[in-house]
Amino acid sequence: ATVKRPKNDDDSLIPLINIVFLMLIFFIVAGQIQPSDGAKVEPANSISEAELAPERLKIVITEDDQLFIDGAQVPQEAFARHLSDYLETLSSEQKENAAVVIKADGNLSVDHMQGYVKTIKTSGIAHISLMTQPSE
Repeated sequence: ATVKRPKNDDDSLIPLINIVFLMLIFFIVAGQIQPSDGAKVEPANSISEAELAPERLKIVITEDDQLFIDGAQVPQEAFARHLSDYLETLSSEQKENAAVVIKADGNLSVDHMQGYVKTIKTSGIAHISLMTQPSE
């Protein structure tokens, strides 16, 4: 005589548990992906909490004056040309609202920073934001 084992109701939950864990792993990985700045920069501290414009050009400036535009390293001599090339890709309406976000190292000298801001303004971009980190 054969003995029948009762059907285990937990067997039907295993595929569901597998799917839940796969989704969990997906969202953990997808939530961490961000474009690289090109260089590690420690921004200055600030108490401002203003939001940044969504459509903007991101400029990273390291302590030793290396420039990165949207993650790509750019020589200082070509900075103004890259800004004008960026403006040429925009429509006339987008040019009026063109925005730049500068993420500069907190140890960058003010004189150098003023030079970069002047170059950006000269190129025709009026909206300039400085990315900072919250002060502790």
